[in-house]
Amino acid sequence: MAMGKATDDPVARYFPDCHGAVLALAARDPAFSDMCQELRDVDGALTHLVERHDAAQAERLSECQGWIERLRNEMQEALAQAKIVPLRPAPRLRDP
Repeated sequence: MAMGKATDDPVARYFPDCHGAVLALAARDPAFSDMCQELRDVDGALTHLVERHDAAQAERLSECQGWIERLRNEMQEALAQAKIVPLRPAPRLRDP
């Protein structure tokens, strides 16, 4: 997955406080890596729509914004889940 410089990477813009964690999770989780690429693609489409200033594309613009918000939420949830460290059950104590 090509990440680019943090300044030009939409993923870094959407996750500025945890970009390192995003990179680490993307490196080990193909599904999360796909979400990062999808976010880049949708952000590119959104940028293109905004630059065109085409009022007829308002519905598409809204669709892209909603898509980005859903991806961000899903990615935040994946990042939170990745921080959970499973613990082994405590050993059972024997009765004396």
